[in-house]
Amino acid sequence: VFLSIVLTGCRLSNNLTAVEKVEKDIFVRGAVISSFPPVPIYPKAQIIESYATEANYGASAVSDEGLDKVVEFYRQTFLQLGWENSLIRQSANNYLFQFKSQEYRGSVVVNLAADNKKTAITVTVSPRQ
Repeated sequence: VFLSIVLTGCRLSNNLTAVEKVEKDIFVRGAVISSFPPVPIYPKAQIIESYATEANYGASAVSDEGLDKVVEFYRQTFLQLGWENSLIRQSANNYLFQFKSQEYRGSVVVNLAADNKKTAITVTVSPRQ
């Protein structure tokens, strides 16, 4: 599903309501699971895997785009969505966003991948309590 008004090209999940408890752990390679919460995944990223365990979700991806470009995407996206967020530069090649929406909380780690060429993106999401 694409939310073109606010986030042109940004992938969001099909489930735009509160997280439902997952009956069975789900793990998918190469795609975002259909029940993934409406948290943006970098639009030019290749999805490595995604998962759901009870009400917790995660996804990992890589992009050929530079680290700065991916960090700026998340900075702008969280501002556009109006979500609370903080950005911590953990090292020269590792950034941590922590975010809260009305329904969710989570983190996005953006760092230089092991090949020292691509940008790795890791998203974790849980219901906000």
